[in-house]
Amino acid sequence: MIKTVKKIKSDKLMKRAVAVFICAVFIFNFLSAAYAGVITRIKDIARIGGVRENQLVGYGVVVGLEGSGDKNIMTAQSIVNMLKSFDVTLDPKTLKAQNSAAVMVTANVMPFMCEGDKLDVVVSSIGDAKSIQGGVLLQTPLKGANGKVYAVAQGPVSMGQLGSSQQSAGGVKLHPLVARIPGGAIIEREITSDFVEDEKIEIVLNKKDFSTANAVAGVICDKFGDGFARAKNAGVVTVRVPSSFEDNVVGFLAAVESLLVQTDSASKIVINEKTGTIVMGDDVRISPVAISHNGIKLKVADNAPQGAPGAGAAQNAPAARAVKPGEKNIIYLNAGSTVRDMVDALNEMGAYAKDIIAIIQAMKAAGAIQSDIEVI
Repeated sequence: MIKTVKKIKSDKLMKRAVAVFICAVFIFNFLSAAYAGVITRIKDIARIGGVRENQLVGYGVVVGLEGSGDKNIMTAQSIVNMLKSFDVTLDPKTLKAQNSAAVMVTANVMPFMCEGDKLDVVVSSIGDAKSIQGGVLLQTPLKGANGKVYAVAQGPVSMGQLGSSQQSAGGVKLHPLVARIPGGAIIEREITSDFVEDEKIEIVLNKKDFSTANAVAGVICDKFGDGFARAKNAGVVTVRVPSSFEDNVVGFLAAVESLLVQTDSASKIVINEKTGTIVMGDDVRISPVAISHNGIKLKVADNAPQGAPGAGAAQNAPAARAVKPGEKNIIYLNAGSTVRDMVDALNEMGAYAKDIIAIIQAMKAAGAIQSDIEVI
């Protein structure tokens, strides 16, 4: 009886130990994935090669203005040329065109748009008109870079609700020389998108990175088999269409786009000097350095003084206080602390955003920060 009880207890302990081990492995894998990067769908970080927008542009005339149009001869000549198609002949020098304006019409054609689909256009004055509010755009052919007409635009221009002083409801002054025509253009010629060549497709990463490209190729091979995907470079992954999807390439692309991949990217610090905003990752480390700026002293050393505020990278928000009673505005950090630790300490000290930005830029110049800095 005693042996039976001991055996039961031993089995329970063994099961508990196995359960703890499984949980530990799960937590380790989860933390490793979280540290390495973000898990997202392929369609959120890439596009299919050959599938893209196309730009169209055309020259047209907006009519029906209330004396706020062009006064130059160019618009008058455009109107005369247009009227010739209606068997009306005029001398452009005698034509007053203040009720019309020459404009450029632009639009972006989304992939796979068909004949008859409508798209929005932007109408912009190119003459000396004061406003195109309330005007109507006459039929304007829109051409691609190859000179062919792919759409035709026409309709009343719209720039929202304007008051007598041409201001929006929020008091912001609107621009009276640029307007939109929602659904103002009709597709007349389709733009083909060839995304399959020799039974292969290309996945183009939005952000070029060798590690991410290799990860994308890896998850595709795990799903469809070895050899079906290969990272061509940091921005392109070549994928071979399986024989089972030869008649259903769209279904294959849908399956590929829905695959989850763990992305990777180089560390970067983004600074907006106008607003004082600083965006950074938690893995941006600081090498040993000493900086003095505008009365603020920052020391990053291998062995920061014990008891010093900020000493030890384990602290999430280092305090910004003097180490000794006579010291002021001094921050100590251990080498390997993150930029976030430093920014938290400077914020606690009460440093201005411009001082923090200047310190980060100086540390980058001194080689204490290895990540890229982008100022916007």
